[in-house]
Amino acid sequence: MFTKGDQRAWIKIEVARGKNASECYHGLREACALPYSTVTRWVKTFCAGRNATVDLHRTGQSSIPQHEIDIVSSLFSIDRLGLSGN
Repeated sequence: MFTKGDQRAWIKIEVARGKNASECYHGLREACALPYSTVTRWVKTFCAGRNATVDLHRTGQSSIPQHEIDIVSSLFSIDRLGLSGN
């Protein structure tokens, strides 16, 4: 299976070769079933001059609530101390 990075790198190469979103989409459709809207977004991004294929850091609220992160972190701390009872 192709990773997101692989897919974006392929789109980037195809854009450099002069392909449009439809041509890129048809090339990727069989290999990894990537949605047309995703291909279109990345074609526009690379045509606008972006070179990186990795996701940019997003600001805002974490997808995991902080209290859950704190609970899991505490459990790992306990386990490292050998106090987990196992």
